[in-house]
Amino acid sequence: MERKGLSGSALKIIAIVTMLIDHIAATVIIRILKFGGYNDGLYQLYRVMRNIGRIAFPIFCFLLVEGFMHTRDREKYALRLGDSTDFSCSISQTIQSNQYVALPDGTYDMSAKIKNGGNFQKLQMYAESGDVSMSNDIAQEQSEWTTVTMKNVTVSGGKVTVGFQAEGEANAWCNIDDITFVKSADAVETGKISGTISSDLTGENLILRAQSETGDIYTKTILLDGEKTEYSFDSLKPGKYTISAELDGVEIEGQNSSVEVTSGQSVSGIDFSVKNLSGNIAGSVTSGDVALAGVTVSLKQGDTVVAQTETDESGVYKFRMIPAGTYTLTFEKGTYETVSDCLLYTSPSPPDTR
Repeated sequence: MERKGLSGSALKIIAIVTMLIDHIAATVIIRILKFGGYNDGLYQLYRVMRNIGRIAFPIFCFLLVEGFMHTRDREKYALRLGDSTDFSCSISQTIQSNQYVALPDGTYDMSAKIKNGGNFQKLQMYAESGDVSMSNDIAQEQSEWTTVTMKNVTVSGGKVTVGFQAEGEANAWCNIDDITFVKSADAVETGKISGTISSDLTGENLILRAQSETGDIYTKTILLDGEKTEYSFDSLKPGKYTISAELDGVEIEGQNSSVEVTSGQSVSGIDFSVKNLSGNIAGSVTSGDVALAGVTVSLKQGDTVVAQTETDESGVYKFRMIPAGTYTLTFEKGTYETVSDCLLYTSPSPPDTR
């Protein structure tokens, strides 16, 4: 049987056209009447156009309710009404000992009920205590409420911050409820990993990461000062760990160590050497005396693009922590292209290339 009447698309077009007529009257015709002198015919046209515009609102309301009634997922539909931007966010709470409630040092289990969709680049629960953090990735697309647990969270100094981090596309969603943080029932005697960091770098943040075979990740941030620095991962539950170092977002090659921790054991001598075998390239791009923003700058070795960036509003570009070697810089913007060779030295303060 053939269905008669207006389709949803036709209703949308009618609503848009009538709304446009209303806006023309409210912004253009009214100004002519106000500044050009009163005209009875024009005023009557203004009233007719405004009345026509009143049709738009009930049509939009009808379409909104129709969409809500017939969608397969009302939560996602509600998000789509106003969510059109990729996002990054976090939520956390700090728990610490006070005069009423004590938070003894030791290991705890953190759990929460999670219900979420997909399209996340990052979705995890985390805990930070002292200078050690621990995180646990949350699985994508759990359509039913699911309990997610991060076991054996280490608390030191009677204080811990727990929370959730998310990076996702527009309309990605996650519901979190019933968060608990309790003393581990199966707590075991923990171990320790320690060592030193030798470096001639200053003012750089070195990130040490201890990752267990079960996926638990502990991180420490060390500010390098050009001297030998001691570090330690305390209260590690027994198991095998891979210790790695990262500088400026890049893992340092040849610095990984595999360590096995047993109950009550302290493993020392896991040392790292971070030398300044890299440099920085920085410069600016101009056309005459005018700085050029949005120029694509590529750093190449041969035909391979090693890194790429764009100039900022001042025409400035920067490449940091680039391994020593000979590179080619290429600059591209619209129909312009400039190529120049540069040699990157391994001195502590390499020259800028401008």
